[in-house]
Amino acid sequence: MKNCSLFLCVLLSFFSHSAEQKLTYQDIVSVPDVVDIALSPDGNHIAYSMRLETKTHQGILVLLHNSETGEGKQLAFSDNEKYVITNILWGNNKKIIIKAKFPASRYGTPTTETRLLTIDINTGKMNSLLPRSFFKKMHYVPNILSTIVDILPEDDDHILLSFAGFNDGIAHAVVKAKLTDKGRTRVIQKPKKNIIDWTTDAKHNVRIGIDRDETTYTIYEKTEDGFRKLWRFEAFSKEQVWPRGFGADNNVLYVEALYQGKDAIYKVDLTDPKLEKELVFHHESYDVSGGLRRSKETNEFVGVGYHYWDKKYKNFIESIDNAMPDTDNLLLDKSKDGNKYVLFSSSDNESGMYLIGDRKKKVLDIFAYKYEKLAPELLSKKEHISYQARDDLTIEGYLTLPRGGKKEQLPTIIFPHGGPISYDG
Repeated sequence: MKNCSLFLCVLLSFFSHSAEQKLTYQDIVSVPDVVDIALSPDGNHIAYSMRLETKTHQGILVLLHNSETGEGKQLAFSDNEKYVITNILWGNNKKIIIKAKFPASRYGTPTTETRLLTIDINTGKMNSLLPRSFFKKMHYVPNILSTIVDILPEDDDHILLSFAGFNDGIAHAVVKAKLTDKGRTRVIQKPKKNIIDWTTDAKHNVRIGIDRDETTYTIYEKTEDGFRKLWRFEAFSKEQVWPRGFGADNNVLYVEALYQGKDAIYKVDLTDPKLEKELVFHHESYDVSGGLRRSKETNEFVGVGYHYWDKKYKNFIESIDNAMPDTDNLLLDKSKDGNKYVLFSSSDNESGMYLIGDRKKKVLDIFAYKYEKLAPELLSKKEHISYQARDDLTIEGYLTLPRGGKKEQLPTIIFPHGGPISYDG
């Protein structure tokens, strides 16, 4: 293996579970072997990042896989010193966008700077998404420059970003950033009041802004006549209404609000003067969490997290669950025509595998394992437990015992979740 390329040396070991040796604690606490994976809009390529650990190199590789020919190539490498890759997504069929964080210092205080990089899959050339010349137009350069508002699926030359720096305050502007030489980077929404977050509608126009004043939040709609106040509430109050995005209807906004004390998904017709909320999805025992799931074929929202309300998607996921009943199966990505898809499947003792599906060919193949050394036969299953607290509240948790171990006289590790408003699953 001394003469193989860096790319090939890695691939020779990372695409099948291995249980040839006992697990070490380094195996358990290591970063994933395959960290991120994304399918190109046309479904012809898969971009993914992989942990590299050899005698001479340590870091993260960004790799490209051609789903038609099976060929692959290395696009980039980070040793996690100059920058750390945190996410990969596609800007168009030829450009990959990389979210990266850089260690820095401002006025003697250590900071983390986030930036967006682009890679051309044909040339392998990497560039900063925002040109240096653009920063001359800004009042100051903020440390966070990686917030994507809209990928603009119908525009191969641009994406929309949101960040501060155009005045003395925290208000964000929306910038149309160029992906190709045909594009031009420019501000399309100037900063307004204390608006720190923007949302585009179904036509990809800037439509909703979230204003934060200390602990008070105001949700505004941008109209032809200016800005219309939709909701105002205090942080953590029962009246909170958080915009989640527009579906296929340009006037229907999906929001998150409370239903019987739990976070739920609603939709609101913005042409309704009363802004009545129509319940879309809720869970009787838990807050609804996770990102909204959008159909690339129809542009409509079809679910949230692991849950789907759209009948076609629900049937599709149920067919996968029936074929793979022993794992939790999460749809990660789909091609624009809906044919090819990426699935992440995991369970108590399956640390996670990425699968690539083709609906026309009716095939579903394992692409990579998230943790190559964590084979199912080496891992223990977890047990769902509950107990009554002193105030009679039922506390839920998960218990994992060593393989073959009994519950008595074992050293115990407890992972308390962040709280009180979050949970671990």
